[in-house]
Amino acid sequence: MRKLVGLAVLLVLSIVVQSALPATGQARQSLVGKWKVVKSQGEEGKDPGTMEFFKDGRVVILQKNSPKKNGSYSTDDATTPATIMVKILTDDSESHQKVIVDCPGIYKFDGKRLIMKIVNAPQRVAPKDFSLDTDGYSNLELVR
Repeated sequence: MRKLVGLAVLLVLSIVVQSALPATGQARQSLVGKWKVVKSQGEEGKDPGTMEFFKDGRVVILQKNSPKKNGSYSTDDATTPATIMVKILTDDSESHQKVIVDCPGIYKFDGKRLIMKIVNAPQRVAPKDFSLDTDGYSNLELVR
């Protein structure tokens, strides 16, 4: 019975993650595709990995020595800077159950580079600028 309840919770969580608001506007088209992390926390090649954004609002994150992370994203490119909300389905280390983690952030394009600053720790507010801040934030530069 516990296994059945656990599977039902996992199914509901995966539906919630996949049904998050899709990305909107031009940002949706610009973000779609696979991006390679080339700079993390201000250092080249420090955190190799990829982020792949899909038209339907899904995102897949691959990071060296970490399990694949699936989630969803939505954007608002009418704000300055443009905002992004990434929702990741992950395992809670205390309860050992699947949970959705909200990771609000900002992004911009600099030539062919995607510059992002995203919350990566609990109790952090969405970033307001792109200044390098490693305490609770991921500062990323990505290329296709």
